[in-house]
Amino acid sequence: PWPAAKRNFQNTANGYNSNCPVAGIEEDNVYLRAGGNVTLDGSVSLNPNGASLDYKWRILEQPENSMFVLDDSTSASINLEIPEEPFGRYNIALTVSNGQDGASCAVAQINVGYQWKLPLDTGTFSSYYTSPALSQDGSILMANQYGLTSILKSGQKNWYFNWGSNYGYSSHSPVIDSDGTIYMNVQAKNNDDGGGLLAITPEGNRKFYFKFDGSYYIPLPPAVTDSTIYFASKDVLYAVNKDSTLKWSYQWDNEIVSIPVISIDGTVYVYSNGLHAIDSKGRGKWIYDKWNSQDLIIPAIGADGTIYIGFGEGTPFAIASNGTLEWSFDMYLGETSPVIGPDQTIYVISQYGELFAVSPQGERNWRSRSQWEKCSSSSPLVGADGTIYYCTSDSVLRAVKPDGQELWTMPIGSFSNGTSPALDDDGILYVYADGSLYAIPTESQGLADSPWPTFGRNNQRTNSIQEYPPTSITNNETNIPLAFQLHQNYPNPFNPLTRITYALPRKSYVKINIYDLTGRLIKTLVDREMPAGTHSATWDAGMFASGVYFYRIETDSFSDVKKCLLLK
Repeated sequence: PWPAAKRNFQNTANGYNSNCPVAGIEEDNVYLRAGGNVTLDGSVSLNPNGASLDYKWRILEQPENSMFVLDDSTSASINLEIPEEPFGRYNIALTVSNGQDGASCAVAQINVGYQWKLPLDTGTFSSYYTSPALSQDGSILMANQYGLTSILKSGQKNWYFNWGSNYGYSSHSPVIDSDGTIYMNVQAKNNDDGGGLLAITPEGNRKFYFKFDGSYYIPLPPAVTDSTIYFASKDVLYAVNKDSTLKWSYQWDNEIVSIPVISIDGTVYVYSNGLHAIDSKGRGKWIYDKWNSQDLIIPAIGADGTIYIGFGEGTPFAIASNGTLEWSFDMYLGETSPVIGPDQTIYVISQYGELFAVSPQGERNWRSRSQWEKCSSSSPLVGADGTIYYCTSDSVLRAVKPDGQELWTMPIGSFSNGTSPALDDDGILYVYADGSLYAIPTESQGLADSPWPTFGRNNQRTNSIQEYPPTSITNNETNIPLAFQLHQNYPNPFNPLTRITYALPRKSYVKINIYDLTGRLIKTLVDREMPAGTHSATWDAGMFASGVYFYRIETDSFSDVKKCLLLK
């Protein structure tokens, strides 16, 4: 009724003309991965006086260097053959009129290759962006050396936090806690002044800054659990409480060259002239020092506690949770993280851009080679349907099926070596390349249900497996429990970690809550649909006082409660 200033293109009186036609386009938002045929139907436009309508189609916007033209611009419905390249957005406008009562306009949007593209600041000191992280509210967080940008799911910038002016610089992906707090390891502006852990609220404000002294170091991502943030300086691992107080620190004689990762039982793994296992109280458990590397170490952890190690120009290893070598794999790994698929297959990428699928026993299942030679790659990511996504340094995004067959490729521009995409539950893949953040629809609805499907363990890059509920499910029906059951936690008494195991005879929505003696809910361990089988979840009670607690399971047809004892 009022499609333009002064109501219509004829600038008639400022009253409502009930005979004015109303333009409309059926399916006015179209996505194409690589071009194709699109039909835009304007016959849904409304003409109140019943007269015939005149249609006029025109191109409002198209990608740079596109030579696309409309072959038919006056029909009610038009067929468009959109080219495969260049990628970008086409805005096609339809104007309808009836010759006497005015006109109105509607616009169809056709996106080719990506849903949206957001150019990011590429100034002298801020051209390097890290892997995107996804917050719980759906926003995307991107960090460069001197600041953090929050981006809405629609592709608009939300806020920017500059730490370069007051603190120094960083070089890793944002790490996001369950409450939305963002943690960054920041090197001081003066290299001899050490650095600190910077906590930022979900709204983009400073929460706290934990300062330490020391010499120059490369800031590596922290790891986060329910109660503790673990991060490293040059040669010290710090464990900091959520209130910014120091829990403990652990020092080495050599430089730390790995991202700290946390296992189900709370063990922290760090590489400093060997792989060190540190318990949740800051005490050394064991060291595996049969190989030496000064390259960046990016570990991943399997559901059984196995640590998979990869580092630049070296051989990947699998080390058991007791510190013994399980196997090594003969290849030269790039600076990428191993990831794990839903069937526990390990995916690693060589420095030549080859994607390897390795069994949990260390045997090669298959190798997928890109047509691009001598190219390093991003860390891979495994989707819920098993598809593996990664970028090559020759500016190509690849999607590979679980059997190693290439699903599709997409040229998107150059990217920073070692970065990884992020994938939300709607199937949108976020990739930083060529100075821009891309949102690309995929076939996968979220990350794979596996212990370590992407760099940093999850879209929040927490580097912790403690929230993952490992299962012991097989396709053999004899291994499916016959009845619902909640087992006693183990160990019990415990400090501060314990495992709660439960059995489901069929797929069920499960909620497991922890309560104190007064009946107050203090923690929700599980709140999701789970398949039939035997499952377990780990509770880290490090932030709670000694005493008796109760844990309760609820499904659609079963509930039970048991008591446990925390002794510190």
